[in-house]
Amino acid sequence: MILADGIVIAWFAGVLLLGFVAFFITILAAIVRLARRVLRSAARLIGPALPTSAGRAGAPAFARLCSRPRCGYLNAGNARFCARCGQPLSG
Repeated sequence: MILADGIVIAWFAGVLLLGFVAFFITILAAIVRLARRVLRSAARLIGPALPTSAGRAGAPAFARLCSRPRCGYLNAGNARFCARCGQPLSG
């Protein structure tokens, strides 16, 4: 009887510990996600836009740049639509 009570207590403690660990991992993930959003917003306000694929070295000469200012993706020369945002490419 005592052995059975010990096993139940051990299971309960294990489940409780697992719940606490999962809770703190979830909270940590939410904090990291929020910090990334804040830092991205601050970077947009303070500095120039983050480099897009247009700034890559060695890009093919026949590539077509997306006309949307927030996208700026460097598409293949035969592309009719932007691979990142779906905007029709002019020209």
